[in-house]
Amino acid sequence: MLLRCGWYLYVGSAFGPGGLKARLGRHLRTTKRRHWHIDTLLDHCPVRQIWYRSAERELEHRWARLILSQDNVIIPLAGFGASDCPCPSHLIWVRSLEKVQKVRQALGSITSL
Repeated sequence: MLLRCGWYLYVGSAFGPGGLKARLGRHLRTTKRRHWHIDTLLDHCPVRQIWYRSAERELEHRWARLILSQDNVIIPLAGFGASDCPCPSHLIWVRSLEKVQKVRQALGSITSL
């Protein structure tokens, strides 16, 4: 996969054992067995921001659709992170930090780490 300069937004959930803390801890570790699509991307792209929302149900599909409805966003790799759902991708590319902030505003009430 060829990575272009810009910002990559990845949407996921953390309903497994250990919840959000365990999932983020795993993603942020540099040494791990590759299991999810995002593991390969994280070998090449540092995490700059983490946004989350605690909820009783998965919001990742709604968030992916909402982000993809924004202007000037691109699906860099169809199906990335979405092999178990009908979303076109859970990885979305945007050109600038300004656009990232507009996407964040569109998502509404979320928390940053």
